[in-house]
Amino acid sequence: MRSLWITSLSMVLAFCAASSQAQDSSCNGKGMYSLAECNRSKEFFEHLQSAVAANQREEVAGMVNFPLNTSLGGKRVKVRSRQVFLANYDRIFNAGVQCALKQASKDDVWGRDTGFTFKDGTVWWDAIIPPGASVSAASDFSLKFPLKIISVNNGQAPGPGCSATK
Repeated sequence: MRSLWITSLSMVLAFCAASSQAQDSSCNGKGMYSLAECNRSKEFFEHLQSAVAANQREEVAGMVNFPLNTSLGGKRVKVRSRQVFLANYDRIFNAGVQCALKQASKDDVWGRDTGFTFKDGTVWWDAIIPPGASVSAASDFSLKFPLKIISVNNGQAPGPGCSATK
């Protein structure tokens, strides 16, 4: 029962994220994010896209904030370490996630109060405040701190033109 509830909640959140994209999340500097924040997020996306395409697993691992929210074996989990991430890399960045990254462009990047993503929310990232750091002003939050991947939604159906297997 709990598994069904979590799966249902994940699907609702993915739908809400995708449907809200057109409403308030455009990454053109006119929405809730500044142009500088959007440009920085687009650069992060392009770095992630090229690292995944080149199978640079260690580089991708360095872009992750742990614990990482994702799915393994059809269950939502928190991957708590770099070692566990690397051991499960092919399951986390599965063929569907890799295809979604390959088909997207920096113009597909958008953001909302939960961070930045592209297209339908396959991978989410945000600025992460390091332990002991202080936030002096909300306006410089996402420019001051490093961007890190916070969630990989690999359990959703692959988008058009993508396969769930390689």
